[in-house]
Amino acid sequence: MTIITEQEVIERLKLCLPRLAHQMEPDKAIYQLALDSMDTVELLCVIHEEFGVPIREENFLPQTRLCDLARHIQTQLQLQPQLI
Repeated sequence: MTIITEQEVIERLKLCLPRLAHQMEPDKAIYQLALDSMDTVELLCVIHEEFGVPIREENFLPQTRLCDLARHIQTQLQLQPQLI
């Protein structure tokens, strides 16, 4: 089983969302990204498509830092059964 790091999660998000990449620092809170509604939907869709992890509201609060979001994604990936 390959374990993906928090930094790797953030780097993959940056690749998928190049328009927002310059803002995506691990210690930045979501509200600091100044996302509009379309950016928010795009970010949540990218997380779901790229990692197969749906994000619930309690994991996507304005004060949630990107590193916390990445840690949540990392944890969810570790809990998923591996496909052969």
